[in-house]
Amino acid sequence: MVDTDVATDAEIVAAITALGLGSAAAKSVGTAANNVVQLDGSAKLPAVDGSQLTNMPGNGRRLLATGTIANSATSLDLVLTAYSTWRDITIEIESATPATNNVDLRAQFSTDGGATYDSAASSYDWAVYGVHGAAAVTAGSGTTPATFIQLNGNPSAGVGNGASGGGLWQVKLWDHANTGQFTKLTYTSAGSKSAAGTPQPWMYTGYGARLANQDTDAIRFAWSSGNFAASSPGTYRIYGEN
Repeated sequence: MVDTDVATDAEIVAAITALGLGSAAAKSVGTAANNVVQLDGSAKLPAVDGSQLTNMPGNGRRLLATGTIANSATSLDLVLTAYSTWRDITIEIESATPATNNVDLRAQFSTDGGATYDSAASSYDWAVYGVHGAAAVTAGSGTTPATFIQLNGNPSAGVGNGASGGGLWQVKLWDHANTGQFTKLTYTSAGSKSAAGTPQPWMYTGYGARLANQDTDAIRFAWSSGNFAASSPGTYRIYGEN
């Protein structure tokens, strides 16, 4: 015989209410939309999107994404449209290595999710100060705005591609989605380049700005000449801060 005594949704809700279980009793456990989140065996939260959490301790810095630069890539393009709720974005690039010796790493911004990048004349201002080997290095766009923001010294003190080459960058975009001001970045970078067989350390700090009010939703990193290395060209991490 078929049991036709099946409770209706209304009867189930009434029973849950009568037992005082609350609305969560009718939800599934999981990490999908409308699920009830359950701690794992170590009493930790599962991997969920925490971008809308508020009143968090500290400065609210959160890891948003990680990745590996593609072998022989012409550029590293990072789309930031998913991170518009984060005021500041910090990008760490580790062991970035060019295919060509003695080149600079440069940045350009986008306002259309990376479909195009601002590269017209007079788009950016930038300045850098640092040390290469034992010599001080200063450079900048000066009174003539540039088509890019430079992220290290200059070709005579550029990034090497030898065994001791490559470099580290920490680039911070300040209030990147604010359409009422220029998008600005600051950075530090460091590495080593072989000169006549002797490694020479270098370290720079710098500033750059897009000379237009805009919501910057993507950033491109590319070398002044050539591609990223054909093997192990580097990795990156993206952090958000509020």
